[in-house]
Amino acid sequence: QDNALVQELNTITLTLMPQYLVDRIQFPTALTLSGLLNAQVEGQYLDLLAVDGGNQGDELFCVGSEAGDKAKVLWNASTDTVVMTLCNDKEIIVDTEYAFSFQVTNPIVVQESPPISIYSMNVQVDGFF
Repeated sequence: QDNALVQELNTITLTLMPQYLVDRIQFPTALTLSGLLNAQVEGQYLDLLAVDGGNQGDELFCVGSEAGDKAKVLWNASTDTVVMTLCNDKEIIVDTEYAFSFQVTNPIVVQESPPISIYSMNVQVDGFF
């Protein structure tokens, strides 16, 4: 994060580097980022922003199949999570570091930083069946 001040815009940068090959086995393949407790977002989508050296990580995820749906992720306000669905024409390559950013507005009150976690849905990790 680049700003911890109450009610201010905060750019969150996420870096992913899988150590095992991740292949799509079922649509949609998604990663969910949780722990953004009380973050404020207008609407249901977050635009992904490119990061220097991020290997076009911002282009991995889509919210649909239309051109305007690329480089976006879903904000789930009821669970304070970001759902990142891998675009049909993309893959995540083992031992490759991907990075991207998105922006949220910090909560209206000071709070301890909650634990952040990421989990996957509908993915096969090569060698683990």
